[in-house]
Amino acid sequence: MFAIFSIAFIFALGSHSALAEESHFEFAGFTIATTLSEAEKRYPGSYQANSYIYVSEDDSHDHIYGISISSTRTVLHFEKRLDNGGVSYPLCRTQFEQIYSSYGGPHVVQEFNEEASPVHRRVWKEGKERLVLRCFETDGTRFAERVELYVAGPNET
Repeated sequence: MFAIFSIAFIFALGSHSALAEESHFEFAGFTIATTLSEAEKRYPGSYQANSYIYVSEDDSHDHIYGISISSTRTVLHFEKRLDNGGVSYPLCRTQFEQIYSSYGGPHVVQEFNEEASPVHRRVWKEGKERLVLRCFETDGTRFAERVELYVAGPNET
């Protein structure tokens, strides 16, 4: 049993190293190879709970207020909690332009409704690596919800 665990652990380390070498996409200094430990160091005034970092106002940049990191996925959340109990998001166009200036247009555009709100999902691809900008629309304005950086699964094209 120990041998199986050791092999799995070595494989996981090797996979993370491979991600670091192959990482094509970057957003606000994050890639799919960014570790939770690296993110913690970048946001010393923020709060971590398990694999999620609640980014403080002082630490925030690029409208990032939440970060979730696993071994194959980094998600940057743009939702800012306001003192009055409301929330704020950046415009989708602003985040799209930042990505577009680095990688050009998306390879896939998906539009669908979720909870009666139009969702706009833009996907950039390089090999198995993906960068996704997820936006939602309310009252005719598109807001950016999050950016995802991940490795596509075996059934994803």
